Amino acid sequence: MRTAIALVPAWLAALACAGQTMPYPVGWVYTTSVLDPENLAFIASTVADTGGESGHTASAVAKLTTPDGRISYGTGGWSFSSFASASISFCDATEQCHDGWFRASSEGTQEYCPIAFSYMIVSMSHADRQQPPFVTAVGALWDPASVARKNRKSEFLLRVTKSSNCPGGEAEGTIAVFATDGLEYSLTPGILDPNKSAFIGNSATVRWRLETRDTNPTAGQVLGAADVMAAPCTIIRNQKSATLTVQ
Repeated sequence: MRTAIALVPAWLAALACAGQTMPYPVGWVYTTSVLDPENLAFIASTVADTGGESGHTASAVAKLTTPDGRISYGTGGWSFSSFASASISFCDATEQCHDGWFRASSEGTQEYCPIAFSYMIVSMSHADRQQPPFVTAVGALWDPASVARKNRKSEFLLRVTKSSNCPGGEAEGTIAVFATDGLEYSLTPGILDPNKSAFIGNSATVRWRLETRDTNPTAGQVLGAADVMAAPCTIIRNQKSATLTVQ
């Protein structure tokens, strides 16, 4: 929303500054935000503008706060029109992801009167967004990452996380496999058969087993690409892939 901060007419503000009395803000501040599920991020920006009234300048601040209390700031330089932006991840450093209210504000934005040599804290604007509980893939790998050409096994592991308020249950994943021409192998479950894993805490690992056949005539690579297709709450699609070397 746009919040006006002009508390008195501009000409009165100019007289106040010129008379060295208490200065008044003459501009406005506006904060906007968006949830970016594709990148698991909350993004916000603030614009503060004085229009150059009485020579006033502003410095915009975008303050972001996550449901778990993490904070990020973006700041803009001093100008007649100042712009600040910031972003913060849905997930913390431990890969724990959070849902709920992500809060954005212009808290800290200031205006400066060059005649009275005074800084002013201006009225705040807000742009909060609510992210529903969700499940998303956060990583994938083959274990081991390299196998011999014949009669060897490797597991494709799709790591899945659920946000703080998503209920327990199972994550169901599907996989697509792209192999070097002529490479013979079996995959369990198959590419048309979804596989499930129960959440332990906030994490689940969906697994597929690949085995090179004893008749396999060639070396090469197998690319696995998997994603979550069913879960106990909203799914944020986030396909993860990994490559297995067959030698």
